Amino acid sequence: TTDTLILFVVDASGSMSARQRMETVKGAVLALLADAYQQRDRVGIIAFRGLKAEVLLQPTRSVELAEKQLQRLPTGGRTPLAHALALTYETIRRITLNEPDQSILLIVLSDGKA
Repeated sequence: TTDTLILFVVDASGSMSARQRMETVKGAVLALLADAYQQRDRVGIIAFRGLKAEVLLQPTRSVELAEKQLQRLPTGGRTPLAHALALTYETIRRITLNEPDQSILLIVLSDGKA
């Protein structure tokens, strides 16, 4: 394929609610989503908070759906980074098995606080 899959891995733990961190992250992702739309790239979102990570949005070209998922993303709890990275690995592995030529851009957004 000639498009790029942009996979956002977003920290939604409790520390992200302090000092407008999550709002800053959402603003940055929304700007990147606008660029992805212009380039006709696909986007996916993995969020991690509390005890686990989850795929919020499977890869899609629907920037509108990505925006909705991102806007509804709550914050709270711990930072399960290891689970997020394992889920990210599995997601990328699954995609590349089905689409070996798929270019993937991984963007991890976190404040680095456990």
